[in-house]
Amino acid sequence: MQPIVRTVTVSTTQYVTPPRELLSYCQVPDYSGKTNNDLYHYAQALNAEIARCNVDWDALHKWIEEHSNEQRSK
Repeated sequence: MQPIVRTVTVSTTQYVTPPRELLSYCQVPDYSGKTNNDLYHYAQALNAEIARCNVDWDALHKWIEEHSNEQRSK
């Protein structure tokens, strides 16, 4: 009697998540001013926080691109 030969394919899913430091929230500074000058400085602080958040988002997008390339090459 001939042995039965079969090919069995086993696939698994491996989830890859970004590092926690790339998933931080933007910190909105509190406003406690009373003058137009205070408002100007608050707007500057908001712009600085947006710039910091954009650096984080750029790093996250770079991480995603690097890891998607790794997945494609496997």
